[in-house]
Amino acid sequence: MLRKFIHCSDLHIGRQRLEGKLPESDLARAFAYIVRYTIEKKADGLLIAGDLFDSSSIQPPHLQMAVDCLAPLKEAGIPVFAIEGNHDRPSLSSTIPTWVRYLNDQGYLHLLTIPFTADGPEITPWDPETRRGSYIDYCGIRIIGAGYLGAGTARRMRSIAEALEKMDDGQAHPPTIMLLHAGPEYIVHETGGYDRESLEFIRGVVDFVALGHIHKPLHHGWAVNPGTAENIRLEEAGNPVNPIPRGMAEITVDCNGSKPVFTAEILPVPRRPVVDVHFDCTPLSGRNLSDKIRRELLEYIRTKDVTPETVMRVHLTGSLNLARAGLDPVELAAFLEEQVPVIAADIVMTQLNQPLAAELSGVPEESVLSRESIERQAFAELLHDTPLPGLDDGAVPDLVQLLMDLKEDVRLEVSAEEILDRINRHPVIGHLARKLTEEREREAKSAVEVAVGGETDDH
Repeated sequence: MLRKFIHCSDLHIGRQRLEGKLPESDLARAFAYIVRYTIEKKADGLLIAGDLFDSSSIQPPHLQMAVDCLAPLKEAGIPVFAIEGNHDRPSLSSTIPTWVRYLNDQGYLHLLTIPFTADGPEITPWDPETRRGSYIDYCGIRIIGAGYLGAGTARRMRSIAEALEKMDDGQAHPPTIMLLHAGPEYIVHETGGYDRESLEFIRGVVDFVALGHIHKPLHHGWAVNPGTAENIRLEEAGNPVNPIPRGMAEITVDCNGSKPVFTAEILPVPRRPVVDVHFDCTPLSGRNLSDKIRRELLEYIRTKDVTPETVMRVHLTGSLNLARAGLDPVELAAFLEEQVPVIAADIVMTQLNQPLAAELSGVPEESVLSRESIERQAFAELLHDTPLPGLDDGAVPDLVQLLMDLKEDVRLEVSAEEILDRINRHPVIGHLARKLTEEREREAKSAVEVAVGGETDDH
């Protein structure tokens, strides 16, 4: 017996990209491609490993996009098994019904969840009447939905594994796929990630893990993340010269032998083209510098392979006196979008050196740092001058990187939910929060001791 499933994740329907210049339909188009592939291959089911939507508060057109994509699968009789990601829910502990739950109740998908109580995970079989459950046995395959487990991912994975062991009661479990919205700690550097030990720990109770969350293709052999189907962030476009397949995975289960054999192949999904252009500003000087940059940059870009459907990232490099140039990145992007033309341009200026700093400081021009280096140094000095409780020197670079990432998020007008998510899942923030709590508890304890001591003295 051979079974086949298509696996995708992090579709983020509803995401506003590049200040809304990129059409939201890109995300639905990528999802529709996966659906068509699933039907054409006559797969047994589609697996969605979280973040179907970009937010728990989606607009009606975004819900309609998801319905339009899922409807052909419903008509073809191909089931969809899904979990909620961190973007699908307002918070990990929220009990507010989500739009993924709505799609479940309307029969477009099977939403699998594992609620946690004080006694641990509650793992229940799928109930077709209530359309609720943690796992479903389908075509001889067991599909379990672990979902997004938050900061306690490693610990909760072990709790789930122990509960599944008790549920098996020493009996061989059927071929099992787990849907998990989590990434490895060594990639995402977050307390909500899993470590290698945790992943191996759960291997005894499941045969294959369909991952989501990190947006990058990842292949552990028996645990796979296909990466995003469309560019949620521009850097996800990858290297066009040596592209790495990303977008969906085709999972095959061979149950003909004594032990099921799982194989997975990550396949590409067509996406909007992104072209990176690096332009050295150093040779430019003199009057009307802004006009020179526009003219020569435009001439240079016209030698590149771009179309009106292309997204263009222009990395300005070298040395440029920004004050003299009067360069406005927003105006420059709009100029290129009209003149090239491309659907959207993003001007990246972090690699520019600024000779003005040399003129003011007397430092040789070749010694002047780039804007990015100056900003990193400023953040580091600020953290040094205003020490935070529990922040040791070794953690400063990680916190500086977080601040740089947040600055870039603000520039790109990333949603508040995603910015909050980045902050909450950063290990340094969790460490600082614990240290701050401990310090406040010590202060409260000292205040109580002083008060009690004062009362004793009075008596």
